[in-house]
Parts: sequence; structure tokens; C-alpha cells
Amino acid sequence: LIRRFGRHFGLYLGGGADFYSITVADYGNLSGFPASSGNFQGSLTAPHGEAGLMLTAGGFSLRFTLKQAFGSGTDELTRSYNGAKYRLIVKDAKTLSYKPTGQPLASNEKFFQLDPGGLISAVTVNYAFAAW
Repeated sequence: LIRRFGRHFGLYLGGGADFYSITVADYGNLSGFPASSGNFQGSLTAPHGEAGLMLTAGGFSLRFTLKQAFGSGTDELTRSYNGAKYRLIVKDAKTLSYKPTGQPLASNEKFFQLDPGGLISAVTVNYAFAAW
């Protein structure tokens, strides 16, 4: 939704969904896997809302944006090793480790939680190939 105030200035409001592809590299080998076995990976989709101001000239626009991402987070960060799948966990709220997929957690263990939600600011340059 765009509201123009003159030919070169406007405010806009919008929303949508973001797809996140996540890779957690364990360079310090905190999880205990051999270093060459790959990274923990996961993905999630989260909605967002955004608002900002837009300065235009011809087909170009300069946008100053504030965006609120409503990430629900994911704890499905996995890696495969020797034909088995493992999930990234945190022991005692401070130590990274792993657990085979499907195995129950102990009382001092939680799945590693990654939440991309929060406030994001951006400056972007756009070009419109057609005037709508």
C-alpha cells in the first residue's frame, strides 16, 4: 500500500513472508562431531510487516524501511553423519551437543532454538520496469 505526497515522495506499508535457510557451522567442534562431517542446517518461513518512506525519480526509488519480523523460531537444526540424522541441542543451558533424531531429551537438555524475529531497518534502491 503506497500513499504518495507529490511526485517524488511517499509512504508505504506492506507485509509478506520471508524464507530463512539456516546453517550453523560448529568450527570449534563444540558438538563433538568430527570437523569434516558438515554443518547443522534448517529452514523456516516467518511473516513480516513493514513501513517506510520512499523517494522516487523516474523508475528508481530509494526506500527507508522499518520491518518487524514475526519469527516463531525453529529447533529443527539437523545434520547427517554416517547415515543417521542428528539434532543440535544445548546441555545445561550453555554447552552445544547433539542427539539422534527421535531420541528423547534429558531434563538438562533443550533443542537449540533459533528465532529470526525482531526489528530490522533497511535502505534499498529499487527500479520499476513498468508504472502501475
